[in-house]
Amino acid sequence: MTIIPCKQNKGLRDQIERFAETLKTEAHKLGDHGLGEREFYQSGLFRGAIERVRGSFRPLCVANESLFSMR
Repeated sequence: MTIIPCKQNKGLRDQIERFAETLKTEAHKLGDHGLGEREFYQSGLFRGAIERVRGSFRPLCVANESLFSMR
């Protein structure tokens, strides 16, 4: 059985959830993409970057599925 750290550590899980929320609301301010806030989130850039990062790491957990349901 695989051990999932955030399921064993409530503090880590809470921290991940807070950071994910901050990332969702502030990501458009990162980098030099030249897009406005609305354009950024509608362009697929954010989702694509998240998926690329997600594929780069062995999953620790899914802290909040709604991270990928932004509209």
